[in-house]
Amino acid sequence: MEGIQNSFQESPNKKIEDLDNFFEQMLHTSPVVASGRDGIILQVNISNFGPEDTETMRQNGIEITADEYALKMLKIYRPGDGAKEYQIQKEAYEILAGHDDMAHVPKPIVMKLQQLSEHDREYLRSYAPFIDNEAELILMDFIEGTDLATYIYNFILSRNGYDEQMVANMSFEQKHSLIGGILNFEKAKNADSGDFRELYALRENMRKLMIYLKKKDFHIDQNFLDKIKNAVELLEAKGIFHNDLHDRNVMIGKDGNPYIIDFGRSVRDKSDQESDDIAIVRRYEELNKTEKIDGAKEWLDIENKILKSERWLKILEKMESYLLNGEKNKVVNCVISESADDNKFLNYLGVLIILFKKTDQKNDVLDIIEQLGLVLKREFLKAKLSDLKKYLSN
Repeated sequence: MEGIQNSFQESPNKKIEDLDNFFEQMLHTSPVVASGRDGIILQVNISNFGPEDTETMRQNGIEITADEYALKMLKIYRPGDGAKEYQIQKEAYEILAGHDDMAHVPKPIVMKLQQLSEHDREYLRSYAPFIDNEAELILMDFIEGTDLATYIYNFILSRNGYDEQMVANMSFEQKHSLIGGILNFEKAKNADSGDFRELYALRENMRKLMIYLKKKDFHIDQNFLDKIKNAVELLEAKGIFHNDLHDRNVMIGKDGNPYIIDFGRSVRDKSDQESDDIAIVRRYEELNKTEKIDGAKEWLDIENKILKSERWLKILEKMESYLLNGEKNKVVNCVISESADDNKFLNYLGVLIILFKKTDQKNDVLDIIEQLGLVLKREFLKAKLSDLKKYLSN
């Protein structure tokens, strides 16, 4: 369900007069970004619509503006499925809104039963065969970022020498296939090929994934996990059970915060719940516990690596010169410039450790780490900076 492009796009040049017309224009002008057995997802750019169009929508009770959420998501369902998801997601959004210590939910804007023209019907059937004469459409905020499963797969592929740009252009299904080969996954008979649920269908596959991540010192920042746990517990206390909270349904937003998506299988009665939605948090907390036990050894190993490398000793000398000349910003910029490569990033943190131990500028080194924490958003980097501060404080 990734990387699909719409071949039927027009410029929105027809004046919007009513709600039917508005949704029809979205169908005609928005790229399909995912499709599957549950529905179709389009990415809508509200900036494509003029002030008159948005004013018409406002008069129809729909508030849409080209703000930081100019990108919207349009989900297309068979009749009956969309209405249930819209109502539960709307309640979940309202419950979690304003809680900074919790994961959030994309804001659903409107749900509509749309009559489809023969042309639109045939086009949408090329993505989802269940499409008939009418469909339920949900318009909601589009969360820019990466789902947790993709983030993990990108991490593994980078550790196995795959080019970053090549990986960025792969579909999730392609990544899943490669990961299956790397980790020797078993095939699940009751899960789609390329479906992340295949990991859940076979415990052995999930065990292999966790063992690999543990060996590679992968973990998720505890604050990120706490926000997911806090959100799930509050929603369940209010009678909303997501019931499908796997790694594909947790987004890492551009702001670094977690977002819970896809309430299509959610239920209101705990007795109907088939999935333990806190399990995802416990799984990654286990990785974090292992990392904390071995943390000191990890940093010592990195220090020794720096001290044995002629290239990194020269970098250490340059960083020390910057520090002694009061040019902390140059040290920060050097680390940021290499932050896309996790190994180089860790080596730079090793340089900071040596500078912390070697010079009298301990407060400057701590200040540099603090600045990096404010600038770098990727969870792996933030987690390592957090661990480094704890290590230096001991």
